[in-house]
Amino acid sequence: MKTKKALEAKRKLTPESGYNVVGVEEYGDEDDQGLYLVGHFEDEAAATAEKARRESVNPDSRYYVYGPRK
Repeated sequence: MKTKKALEAKRKLTPESGYNVVGVEEYGDEDDQGLYLVGHFEDEAAATAEKARRESVNPDSRYYVYGPRK
């Protein structure tokens, strides 16, 4: 993913409050890869648990937890 495009996608998926679990689309050309919202959680522990659950189901996928904007 191109840097400018990646930073814009990350900004859009960073919540004002709470925590978002974000996945990385792995398929297609580099320009087609992107970030997508898996879910929003008010609690960081719940978001981290969902990230771990998804990674255990599909260890080849990448997931991140984005916390609130500073």
